[in-house]
Amino acid sequence: MVTGSHIIIDCERMKYPHTGLYHFCESLGIAITNIATQENLEIDFFVSSSKRGVFGDHTNYILQKPFHKLMMPAAVKNSIWHATHQQTNYWPSKKAKAIVLTIHDLNFLHDHKSLTTQKKYLKQLQQKVNEADAIVAVSAFTANEVTQHVKLGNKKPIVIYNGVSKQSSDSSQKPARIGEQPFIFSIGTISRKKNLHVLPTLLIGNNMELVIAGVMRDSAYYQEVLQEAKKLGVDSRVLFIGPISEDEKAWCYQHCSVVAFPSIAEGFGLPVLEAFNFGKPVLLSRYGSLPEIGDKHAFYFQDFSNEAMREKLEQALVSGKQEASIAARKDYAAGFSWHNAAKAYIRLYKSLY
Repeated sequence: MVTGSHIIIDCERMKYPHTGLYHFCESLGIAITNIATQENLEIDFFVSSSKRGVFGDHTNYILQKPFHKLMMPAAVKNSIWHATHQQTNYWPSKKAKAIVLTIHDLNFLHDHKSLTTQKKYLKQLQQKVNEADAIVAVSAFTANEVTQHVKLGNKKPIVIYNGVSKQSSDSSQKPARIGEQPFIFSIGTISRKKNLHVLPTLLIGNNMELVIAGVMRDSAYYQEVLQEAKKLGVDSRVLFIGPISEDEKAWCYQHCSVVAFPSIAEGFGLPVLEAFNFGKPVLLSRYGSLPEIGDKHAFYFQDFSNEAMREKLEQALVSGKQEASIAARKDYAAGFSWHNAAKAYIRLYKSLY
């Protein structure tokens, strides 16, 4: 029987591993599950069949079917539905008691989409916002962008920061393709918005390697990055290692000299905090949410010229050896926990009963 505290969380996008949305749903879902019993909550997770059991055997699952895009499952009626990302294809509309919509970013405004495509995505988002009862943004930057580009009426976005999972170096595993040289590490989908083509210049004047991990989204852009590296004569030291496991990611953070994340479109930027968890210095652009999340603990490129980037790299490498700076980065990252994020979402759910 559906109770007044029945909540369904859309984790359908977990069928795509090695993505930010996968880790968001997994980490938030685990944290909510851990405190659901003491909060007297009934939680269902809307997942693809391959992810049944991912949150434990004592949790309820609603298995996603293709027809759910047109007709949602009966369990949605009188339940709170949490749409965990703004481009979901699964929407309960009037069947749900209340709808919570988490908006991660409006990256389509910044990643070279045509005006026609931007207007289409904004129209789709506007429709969801109109029907949602509460809007969550994962950063103040995202909240400001939503306020600027979407008609919210009396719905003010609530900022709930993502957490960062503690990764243990005890079980870390070295990816096969990485050698013994010191390296700069970057991680994220291989796409233009990640701005990876500016990074090979960091290899000039040293013997470091650039290790880039992530799912291939844009093969043409991948070739552009390689061409830029070849033009600078450093292509032999640029390694694309593809998607990696959590243990491999932990090894990369643990052993890299510095993390570089020059993205021009980020709603949050989880790799920043993952790197800080290991005390590592991080090089960032000043775009999107990155200055908000990196705060005073990151190093920011003023521009992407060779001189400016090399200067920041040298500063970051020095900081990477300073115990006080390492401790400060770890302490800062500890303030972003999935437990706190889960508690904030649960408070929001309860306000909608």
